Amino acid sequence: MIGLDDQKLRLDRLLQWKTSSYLKPVIYHSKHDNICATCGGFKQNQYDRCWSCNQTLREAQRRQCQNQLADQIACGFYAVEDWEQTYKVIRDYKEQLPSAKEHRTIVASILALHILGHLSCIGVQANTPVTAWAVIPSTKNSKRYGQDHPLHQLVAKLIPFLPEVRLQANKAKTRSLDGEAFSIASPVRASCLHHVLLIDDSWVTGSTAQSASICLKEASASRVSIYCVTRIADESFIKSLGPSLLKDFINGDHYTRGWCPWRRCVER
Repeated sequence: MIGLDDQKLRLDRLLQWKTSSYLKPVIYHSKHDNICATCGGFKQNQYDRCWSCNQTLREAQRRQCQNQLADQIACGFYAVEDWEQTYKVIRDYKEQLPSAKEHRTIVASILALHILGHLSCIGVQANTPVTAWAVIPSTKNSKRYGQDHPLHQLVAKLIPFLPEVRLQANKAKTRSLDGEAFSIASPVRASCLHHVLLIDDSWVTGSTAQSASICLKEASASRVSIYCVTRIADESFIKSLGPSLLKDFINGDHYTRGWCPWRRCVER
């Protein structure tokens, strides 16, 4: 049997070989101080967080539910909206397209590396091991509403040894925080709710994932860790932050071997 460390190294090498020309890890810092420490998105350097994370926090404070937001967040790779290859992968892996099979293989490899390969890292950062997982379901305005989402299929095969907390969507997708957007679809044991790993394929504003975190904590989850495969970035906004920032981002380092999205560092 291949040891987990060996398996992690093989996955790391596989992703580097297949995707090193375009996968750019979310590293949470930059020499320009334009990276949000919460989600890894781009921000104006006079603020601590990006606009979306600030809005989510303000709305949670207004509703007095800031303690129900996620305890830790990790995003895997940047996906620049509309044109960049990572964006095409995360957009098309769930579609009925000729390229979908290859794109699903890439998404499955990323999930295997960042979740299964770093499962102990998630527990160490939270001071408690992961006790269950949940995938954010398609919302009511999605064509996949009520269907088994491709991301759910991938995760269910990846960590079948952990119990699932099944979520259901109650509303259409919005870009604002909504504690009633999701609910628990079936009963779950209290012991499963010590530390729930909440998984989504993309983070745009984070409001959907944070709304699901509120749902889980209202159901008595003690800790929630969010993992998103990609952090969606907007080219025009990056360009607006400074003439050289987009160029530096495009020409900067791509795939980084040994990168842990949970510890936010390169492992030896």
